[in-house]
Amino acid sequence: MISDYMTKRLIKGDSNAFKAVFDTLYKDMVAYAGYFIDNQHMAEDIVQESFIKLWDKRKTLSPATSLKSYLHALIKNSALNHIEHLKVVDKYQKSLLQYELEENDNIEEQIEFVKDLMDKLPEKRKHILVLNVIESKKYTEIAEEMDISVNTVKDHIKKAYAFLRQEAKQNIPPFIILYFACK
Repeated sequence: MISDYMTKRLIKGDSNAFKAVFDTLYKDMVAYAGYFIDNQHMAEDIVQESFIKLWDKRKTLSPATSLKSYLHALIKNSALNHIEHLKVVDKYQKSLLQYELEENDNIEEQIEFVKDLMDKLPEKRKHILVLNVIESKKYTEIAEEMDISVNTVKDHIKKAYAFLRQEAKQNIPPFIILYFACK
């Protein structure tokens, strides 16, 4: 619980009070952000940005302000904005992919070629590549999800790309791999 005294100190710019508020509320706020965002790293980023906004706007706060409620509102708004942004990006990527597919004459041939190449990859390597390229997961996220080291993830991705470059004698547009992964 954050006292009115602590809130008053924060409003006056006391960095020790801010640190105490951060230390007290951070874990709960990350859990709250996780309710909206199914990505631990993004939830942490949203919470950190919300604490920065709290510090920047501290002079506009009333001493009676519930900092927990204030942070909840900041986090909820940021999380919902992030979700909306992801929807816009997804819609744009799909329309770009559709355009690229319509403009390419030998798409079916290239898709089959990529499918064959991907099938030649070891299953674990293929899965790691899809997580990284298609699902845009960071190496640390993949390592955590698969219970392997970050260096192992890097090694698999490096070897997958080397294999695909070596085997792909023709130039295959990146959208073909996206199309394949979306199937």
